Order: sequence, then C-alpha cells, then structure tokens
Amino acid sequence: MSQSIRGARILVVRSATTPDGDSDALCANGFDVTHDPYVAISVCDDDDAPARAHAILESLRIPGAWLICASAMAVRALTELAGSEAVSRGLARAELMGARFAAVGPASEAAIRELGVGNVISPLRGHTASALLDALSGVPAGTAILPRSDIADAVIPATLEARGWSLVPQVLYRTRPVEQPPASLAALKSGGFDAIVLRSPSAARAVRHFAGSLPKLTRIVCGGPTTAMAARRLGLTVTTTAIDSSAESILEAVIRAVDPVGAEPADGDAPIHGITARALGSSWR
Repeated sequence: MSQSIRGARILVVRSATTPDGDSDALCANGFDVTHDPYVAISVCDDDDAPARAHAILESLRIPGAWLICASAMAVRALTELAGSEAVSRGLARAELMGARFAAVGPASEAAIRELGVGNVISPLRGHTASALLDALSGVPAGTAILPRSDIADAVIPATLEARGWSLVPQVLYRTRPVEQPPASLAALKSGGFDAIVLRSPSAARAVRHFAGSLPKLTRIVCGGPTTAMAARRLGLTVTTTAIDSSAESILEAVIRAVDPVGAEPADGDAPIHGITARALGSSWR
C-alpha cells in the first residue's frame, strides 16, 4: 500500500448488529475509519412471526428439505423467534431425517454449526449468492427453506425455482434505514470522506435515502457484485467492487479505490473499475 494513502478517510456503512471486521482490517492498514450504521436490522415482532419461525422447523421434515441461509441474521432471527433450544432440537432431528444445510458465507455457516449441525455446504470463496448457487448446481432439486429479510433479493429463490426446487420462504427480520440521520451524514455530503464502503444493497439504499448523490471525489466501494448493481441502479458511481464479502476483499477493494495506481490488480471477478459478467450474482439479505 502506498504511503500516500495512509490516513485516508473511510466511511463503512453496515448495520449495527453486523460484526465489523472491515473496520478492524482497514484501521490495521492505516486508514482513518468511521463506522456508521445507516441501516437497522431487527427481528420481526408481528404476532405471526413466531409461527413463521416454527413453520421453518416443521418444513425441515419434508423429504429433500434444505435450510438455506444467506446471512447470520437469518439464523439469529430463527432462534429468537422459535427459541434456541427448540431450534437446536429441530435442526438435529431434521439432520437425522436427511435434511441438508447451506450457507452463503463463513458467518452464516458458523451460526448454523453453533446450533449443532454437523454438515453445512458453503462456498470456499466468493461468499455471494451466485457462489452458493454454483455450489448447489449439482444437487438434486428439493425443497428450499428460506429464512429471509422483508426486502430480500429474489435471485436465490428464483434460480432454485427455475431448477425445479420447491420454495418455503419465511420473512423473519426487517431491514430499514435508521430513524435519525446518521452522525456522519454532514461529513459525507460535504466530501469529508475519501471513500465509502457499502456492504449490502440495503446500505446503498440507505445512503441514497439520506445523502442523495455523493460528492464526485468520494470513491464508492461495494462489498460484492450484488451491492454494486444495486448502487448503480440508484444512480451511484461505483469505483471498485470487492471479490467477495470478506474483510480482506473489502480492504483490497478500498486500496484499489483510493490508490488505483499503486494497488495490485484484483484477483478474480472484480476488476478495478467494475464487475465482469462472470461476477454477476446476488447477495440474498
């Protein structure tokens, strides 16, 4: 990394409930990092929410059932609504009956394993929905049990349905912009950050909601191809796209955005100034 970009001001936008390894990695490499949760994620609190969570456990009794989680929040919401003991017992029973489990990345995989599940399919790299769909491409069509957000992207269910899968989607958590304007908003609108990191489509929507258009000199770094596509649809100019959602990939993408001359070329599907067709996919959050 070039000495000239040490101290560059970076705004990381993600929900307050999401572990923030990105900020840790950026700070360790000399960036001046502000983490501000423009997005609020909460477990559903409507009267029917517990019933939807228990329906997931019941649906796992279906022959050929798969529990497919695109975020650790999906697992957290399931355990909060149905009770951690009931979920652990239900998943153990389902696994003994032949149910299978899949996760989009390390965090969601770990959340499932913590409940006692022994075998979870997850992409080795490229922790995106498209990578998960590739991992499932050779699997016989079954029933996909999908705990999800109220604004979840449709690519995973639409792709599985096209492959002949049956779907059981259940909304367990909600994603919204935070109620009050974020503390970093004035600095963002006035060009006070060299780059902003958008970790999800909902983060892109929240930034657009609060800030409108961003200053031209503020580089926009997206945490995966789905987020990049969402940002572009909102009229935001994406500078770089991370190969996947890991903190290491985010760090590399930020370095390429702030110091494109000194940075190493991206390895994989996310070139410095955009994304290739091979990288197109969706992150179902």
